[in-house]
Amino acid sequence: MISLFSKFVFTKICPKAGVFYILYCLFCGLTSFYVFAEETERFPDYLFHFIGVPDPDNPAEISLKGNEVDMSSALSALERVTKSPYDYTSDIDSIVSEISETVNLLCGKSRTSETCKKKANTELKDTRDKIYQYMENQFLYPLDYQPISETRTSLSFKKSMNTLDSDCLEKCNNNHLILAIRYSSPENYSQLYDKIKNQNERCQKNILSGLVAKELEYEEFPKRCLKEENKNHPVCKSMLKDINIVRNRVLDIAELAYGPEPLKTTEAAAPCLDCIIKEGEENEPLNLFSDLIGDIQKQSQCHELKPGQEKRVYSDTGLNKSYNVKKESDGTYSISLNLNFFADEDYDGNVPKGQVPAHYMKWVQECMDKANQKMLGPNGEKLKIVIKSPKKQDPRCRAADTKEIAIGSTDHRSNAGKYEADIDCPIITHEVLHLLGLCDEYKERSRGYYVDAQTGEIEANVSNVFNEKEEINQKFQDKEAYQFKPAYDCRVTTSNSIMANSTQRWYNVFNFGKNDSLLNPGQFNAILYGSCSEKNKIFNECSQLAYESSVIEKDCMEKKQQCEAQNFAGLNKGEEIEKIKKKIAEIEDDLTEYEKPYNKGSYPDRATQDLSHLREKLKIVESWPDTNE
Repeated sequence: MISLFSKFVFTKICPKAGVFYILYCLFCGLTSFYVFAEETERFPDYLFHFIGVPDPDNPAEISLKGNEVDMSSALSALERVTKSPYDYTSDIDSIVSEISETVNLLCGKSRTSETCKKKANTELKDTRDKIYQYMENQFLYPLDYQPISETRTSLSFKKSMNTLDSDCLEKCNNNHLILAIRYSSPENYSQLYDKIKNQNERCQKNILSGLVAKELEYEEFPKRCLKEENKNHPVCKSMLKDINIVRNRVLDIAELAYGPEPLKTTEAAAPCLDCIIKEGEENEPLNLFSDLIGDIQKQSQCHELKPGQEKRVYSDTGLNKSYNVKKESDGTYSISLNLNFFADEDYDGNVPKGQVPAHYMKWVQECMDKANQKMLGPNGEKLKIVIKSPKKQDPRCRAADTKEIAIGSTDHRSNAGKYEADIDCPIITHEVLHLLGLCDEYKERSRGYYVDAQTGEIEANVSNVFNEKEEINQKFQDKEAYQFKPAYDCRVTTSNSIMANSTQRWYNVFNFGKNDSLLNPGQFNAILYGSCSEKNKIFNECSQLAYESSVIEKDCMEKKQQCEAQNFAGLNKGEEIEKIKKKIAEIEDDLTEYEKPYNKGSYPDRATQDLSHLREKLKIVESWPDTNE
């Protein structure tokens, strides 16, 4: 009120008054300027409420005094972040930004505005840099760590015990359970463990995945705490104790989920915290638990199942699929896939839209029943793929392994997520095998890139959409200026494969008897053993090139050439050599009936070229390693 009154008198009354009012006007002006200079900005409490050192008796303020700002209390509040390892520090930049905005606002009322801003912001920046330097040198705890309250842990424990009695947990991502496992007292954890022990294997693995995914403070755990001089720091002691407790609980549940054998053969089974510091950079993140589970899963991929046993397979071909494989009592390996079919917007099939889900569920299963007769491994193993309609899910739970499949038009190019309306069994088999991680092995001709012939820079991306492709092709007709490079040219291609020419392989198996199985050995092993390098290293590594282009990945062509010189398909070396030699002998015998020289383009001329290719192929096959390792 005084400020407003003084300003009014000084600006409105004094100019109109006579000389007798000079002294009064001077008083008005000085009063106005003094109060004006004392304008203060107080920050909301939440900006400076640090968990470790709250200081409500010293609120953070910035005031304009003369031509400069005084922000000593704000800077003191900001610096309090260095006093406790439990403070929020991730918001420093936003707090500094808000202080800076206030400084600029107040300095705008100063007679030396720019000088005021420069001085204050320099001081603010120095304080911020000082805080970050302090944290860099001294701050040993991750920035987002918050202690878990006993009340919250107790509540999570009670909810978890109830959840473990339900049949929904297997499909649920239960955060309360993960929290309870991590932070419960030894007594409460013991009760949780007994309940988890009685769950099925899939449920235990689901719990373990959730536990590992919640690494939080361990994802960015500084290795400095592992140095001898830091081990007795209270923060480090707290964290090392915590991390060891959680590690032991992770191992407990990992043994339930995967059995003791993978743990025994995994170096990470008992991570040596004391020796980790010797490896890598000091500030390199440690992912102790995810690395541990990754190693266990890798070991489990190589596991030979006994009748009645089941394992989770994680593909290593580049498609990142996972699924469960079970060995039945008769020795057959079975895989169940939950598929949900629906009519897409462009659907134009003969079946009414309302009947699409049931019709295609039946049709796809009929095709797979046929295919299952010839899903054989290199040693006569049998594989059975069962198509199921997903069960109704509890609304609290996530759908488990359910794949939505759209049914499109009759001229749609089928893929793993959308089928053409009149899809046949060979193509269905091909698309279903994509869900098990198998990649395409054909030469991609419908997609690619137009690149500048001089620079190699991409000028256009050609999709398989007919209208777009025709329009783009017209635009880049100048073959001297532009080159067309097919997409996925780094893919290792084959001819006789269900993932290359599904129709040909289907008929070779069921009609012509040229192959015993729809699957080549590499494909079968990839489905059964996933990322197990002992079983399928070459096939897995070469499959990872399936969707790479030399336009994007410059070195992938070299990798492709290496793959082509190896036993990519996992075929029997001796059998392949005999087949090629037999074919060479047949052609050579056939050519004896024709006189040389052969006319260009004639049958004997073409046969001679085939003969040359076969001899080159024979050299490659003879150089194959004796095993596919």
